[in-house]
Amino acid sequence: MPQGLDMNGLGQDDGGADAGGKNQRPKALVVDDTPANVRLAVAVLARLPLDVLTASSGEEALRLVSEHEFVVVVLDVRMPGMDGYETADRIRALTSENPVPIIFLTASEREEKHIAQGYETGAIDYLVKPIDNALLLSRFAPC
Repeated sequence: MPQGLDMNGLGQDDGGADAGGKNQRPKALVVDDTPANVRLAVAVLARLPLDVLTASSGEEALRLVSEHEFVVVVLDVRMPGMDGYETADRIRALTSENPVPIIFLTASEREEKHIAQGYETGAIDYLVKPIDNALLLSRFAPC
């Protein structure tokens, strides 16, 4: 597992966006169909110098990935409709020239075959729910 995720200068204070759209804060995407899980992840990530967008489905996540550049996607494995694995596969296809790191959130998918499937779809890590705040934040520490 990675010790930290290089967030392209997350530690730097860019002072916000200028009129030309340069110096924008990095963006993270949290995808989960359970609002309480989204709120928790957003509260943890709000401690970092990045903008956090949210989606409640794989379809909504794909729309956001096509509209924004994310430095990381925190993605629930089990969602109705399009699950996390299919969503990750599609995110990888959308971002093939500049792949976005994916951290899976899971409550039950601890079997080796599921973990391997996640890594095959572009995951860089798995975190088990309920989210451990310190563990999630540690993924964003400088490498």
